[in-house]
Amino acid sequence: MKLPSLFLVLALTSAGAHEHHDYETPAPAKKVSADPELDRLKLLANLKAAGASTWVRLGDALMQRARDRVSHDFTEAAAAYQKALALDPEDIGGLVGMAWVKNSEHDFPAGREWAEKALAANPQQVEAHALIADGAIELGNYDEGYEHCQAALQTRSDLSTLSRMGHLLWITGRATQGRAMMQQAIDAGGPYPENAAWCRAELAQMNF
Repeated sequence: MKLPSLFLVLALTSAGAHEHHDYETPAPAKKVSADPELDRLKLLANLKAAGASTWVRLGDALMQRARDRVSHDFTEAAAAYQKALALDPEDIGGLVGMAWVKNSEHDFPAGREWAEKALAANPQQVEAHALIADGAIELGNYDEGYEHCQAALQTRSDLSTLSRMGHLLWITGRATQGRAMMQQAIDAGGPYPENAAWCRAELAQMNF
């Protein structure tokens, strides 16, 4: 029996493929948000029924995104906190949020004012103590910084408070204690990868 030529086989195969398959142009892939949680918070905040706490959560998410991206634009976050305070002028989250914004802008006196308003409402507010400590340390007021770091640490021992005290101990000459406390902060872990990454970089600098 004579076999068909290779060209005839290829031609028949190609013809059959075109006869039995109807190819369609694929639809363009949908764009996936890089931060779906942030998008969700934005949607919630823009609802008419959104309360101050929703705007504070949005502000916090925007501040964390700025930290993740090493961005120094805190305009959106400040607007969210101001919206929260417009709904409730005594909202502690909004007051602390504005202190965080001002400290991040290196306006430490303004940051202190906002944090003190939060402490007036709640003398044990950890973030307010921590932010006042940050500003005091940046301005060289180490005794005051230690006082507020200690107040924050006594109320809550976590990555945020441990790392601040570790940093302060290190820069004031108590290297062994500073390294040990920074390691405790790393072991405690944080809600975002950037938090622990900052502590690891700080500890690396101490060891170097």
